[in-house]
Amino acid sequence: MPDSRRVGVFGGTFDPPHVGHLVAARDAREALGLDEVRFVPAHRSPFKEGDAGTAPDVRWSMVACAVAEDDEFTVSRVEIDRPAPSYTVDTLRLLSEREPEVEWTLLLGVDQWASFADWKDPREIARLARIAVLTREGRNPASVDPGVPVDRTVVPVTRLDVSSSDLRERVASGRSIRHLVPEAVRAFIESKELYGPC
Repeated sequence: MPDSRRVGVFGGTFDPPHVGHLVAARDAREALGLDEVRFVPAHRSPFKEGDAGTAPDVRWSMVACAVAEDDEFTVSRVEIDRPAPSYTVDTLRLLSEREPEVEWTLLLGVDQWASFADWKDPREIARLARIAVLTREGRNPASVDPGVPVDRTVVPVTRLDVSSSDLRERVASGRSIRHLVPEAVRAFIESKELYGPC
C-alpha cells in the first residue's frame, strides 16, 4: 500500500521516561525509516503484578512532557484507558483496527525479546507488527533464544547507562536527575513531588 505510514510502537512503564528512552527511539526511527515512534505507557505490565508504581495518568503525562518538542514522537493512551494488565497483543489489535493503513513495528529491548515466549500470543504479535529488537553494545540478540519462532530485525542503539529505577532512587535520596531526563520531565517530577523519600 503506497500511502501506508510506518509507525514504531514503544511500550513500557516509563516511570519516569528518560533520555535513554528518547535516544533509543530516535535511533530506531532512523534505522527503520519510521514516520513516527509512538510511546505507549502501560496501564500496568503483566510482568509487574506486585508493583503499583506511579499512577498511569501521571506516567502518561511525563511521557507527554518528554516528547512534546519532537514532531516524530507521539504518546498514546491506548493502554492507559484500558483495564490492567496491559497486553501488547491487545494493544496491537486495537491500533490495527483504528488505523488499518499503518504498518506497525514493535520496538523491544533484548531483555523483552528474551522473554517473548512468555507474552500473551507472541505469534499473533508477530503477525500484527514487525518485531525490532533494540540492542546496545554488549548485548547480541542473535545469541538470545526467545523460545518462539518469529522473525525479528536487530537495531543497534546508542548505549546510555540510565534506568528509571536509578532515577527514582536519585530523587528519593535528594540527588539531581538534571540531564538524565528531559527538562520538562524533571520540572514535572519536582512540581508533583514524585519519588520523594517515604
